[in-house]
Amino acid sequence: MSLDIERWLRRPKIDVHCHVWNLGNEADEATSAERLISTGDMLGITEFWCSSPITGGRLAGIEEVRAENDAVLRAMKRFPDHIRGLCFVIPGHFRHALDEIDRCLDAGMIGLKLYNQYRIDDPAVVPVIERIVERKVPLLEHAGLPTSREFLDGQPLISNGRHFAEVNRRYPEAMVIHAHIGGGGDWEKHHSRDAWHVAQPGLRRQRQQSGRRAGRAGGGGDGRGPGAVRHRRHHVRQRGKGHRRHADG
Repeated sequence: MSLDIERWLRRPKIDVHCHVWNLGNEADEATSAERLISTGDMLGITEFWCSSPITGGRLAGIEEVRAENDAVLRAMKRFPDHIRGLCFVIPGHFRHALDEIDRCLDAGMIGLKLYNQYRIDDPAVVPVIERIVERKVPLLEHAGLPTSREFLDGQPLISNGRHFAEVNRRYPEAMVIHAHIGGGGDWEKHHSRDAWHVAQPGLRRQRQQSGRRAGRAGGGGDGRGPGAVRHRRHHVRQRGKGHRRHADG
């Protein structure tokens, strides 16, 4: 099977996790955004969802937060055919954060961006989640699974898949995007295990049904033909394997 790279590159794409920055100089901001667009063009990316978050977990004031969002609004105005805005807020600002969300969405932004000032399932984030549900917009949250002491010390409140799953359990209608999912590792580590555990009862029923059919096909009539014996042995091995995987996770 051949892969048509040129055809894939020509297909229009949307990158939902990009950044434009408040550089303190509008000429530099324009140059930075132009480079983002030209680089994406080589990959067939035609639309960029951009934010300008305050990183490092720093609890900046609301005025600084507004300044970052204003930089995104400027980029949207310069490149209306390519750049869409995601409003960054710090949930601990509470009413000011909600007001900023409304200001940005009313100005044309299409969603929200949260960083690592709070985990996504922190009670402080609840009003923000409820606002995105109310406004019917997506939320992109910075995420990852720290694997080193340096990483954990630098981002102690970073969200991982378990925190996202809890938010989705409480607010199934919320549109939440787990950032960096391809590199975090936690999705495979925790959620593949959980999916296996949830799927086991259905898999057991399927095996039991196929065993009964195999038994009848084997001539036993009572589910005890050669086919059923082979199936039950296979079922025991698989169930044991499943239990070991769950225990190891």
